[in-house]
Amino acid sequence: MTPVLRVATLNIHKGLSQFNRRMVIHELREGLRTLDADLVFLQEVQGLNERMALRFAGWPGVPQHEYLAEGGWTPVYGRNAVYDHGHHGNAILSRYPIVSAANEDVSSHRFERRGLLHSVVTVPGWRRNLHCLCVHLSLHERGRRMQTEAIADRLADLIRRALPVVIASTVLFLLGVAFCYYFVFGQVFAFIHGFAPKSITPAPDIEAYFSFVITMFLAFGITFEIPIVVMLLVRFGVVSIDKLKEARPYVIVGAFIVSAIITPPDVLSQFMLAVPMCLLFETGLFLARFVGKRAAQVEADPAA
Repeated sequence: MTPVLRVATLNIHKGLSQFNRRMVIHELREGLRTLDADLVFLQEVQGLNERMALRFAGWPGVPQHEYLAEGGWTPVYGRNAVYDHGHHGNAILSRYPIVSAANEDVSSHRFERRGLLHSVVTVPGWRRNLHCLCVHLSLHERGRRMQTEAIADRLADLIRRALPVVIASTVLFLLGVAFCYYFVFGQVFAFIHGFAPKSITPAPDIEAYFSFVITMFLAFGITFEIPIVVMLLVRFGVVSIDKLKEARPYVIVGAFIVSAIITPPDVLSQFMLAVPMCLLFETGLFLARFVGKRAAQVEADPAA
C-alpha cells in the first residue's frame, strides 16, 4: 500500500497575476512540477478564454488543466462559469488512473458561479478507490454553508449508490447457494447413487461431505456474482462492452475449465456450474448496456 500521498491545492486565478496584469501560467506549471504532488486540486482554471489568448502572445493553445497536467498527470475539469469568450472552473490532476468524474453546480446565486468536482481515483496497492472533491468555497457565509451541505449530500449519495450493489450481490450469492442446494445437489447425488452398483451403499465421510458442500456453496454463490462484476467493470471503465463480447469464447472455455476444477469429476455437475456462469455473463452484458449508456452521458456533459 502506498504509505503517503502528496497533495497540493491552489487557486490559480485563471493563470494571471493580481489585477490580470501579466500571465503567470508558465510559472505555475513549473511550480507544480517542483512540488511533484500525486494529486493537485485547482480552482479558477481557465478552460477557454479567447480574449486572453489575443492579449498574451504566450497564452497556452490548450485548456489550462491540460497544459498544467503535461508531465505525468491525468486531468479532469469541471466547468462552473460560462461566458461569451470562454469558461472556467475546477480541475483535479492525478498521477493515478481516474475511474470517473462528475461536476455539480453548487452556486448560491448567479453572480458567483461555484461547482463541486468529484472524481474517483485508483491508487495502486489500495484496496478501495479514493474519492476526491474539489470545490472553490464562496466568499459569503451563506454560499459556504450551501457548499458544505452539498459536500455532505454528495457523500451521502455515494453511500446510497453503494447500497443497491451490496443488496444485489448478497441476494445473488444466496440465490447461488439455493440453486446449488435445491437443484444441483439433488441431481448430482441422484446421479452418483444411480451410477454406483446396487450392492454398494454410499456412506460418505462426514468431513469430506461437509468440505464438498461448503466448496459447492461458495462456487455457486460466487458464480452468481458475475453480473455484478461485469456491470462494475463497465461502469468504471475498466473494460468496454465490445471487449467483453470479443472475449465471449474465452469466457465460455474458462467457465468449463473452472467448473471441471471445482466440481466433482462428473460431466453433470460440471455443466450445472458452467452453463449458469455463461448465462450470468450474458445477463451482465445485457445489464451493462444501461450502465454504459449512463456513464457515457456523464462523460459527454462535464457540467452535468
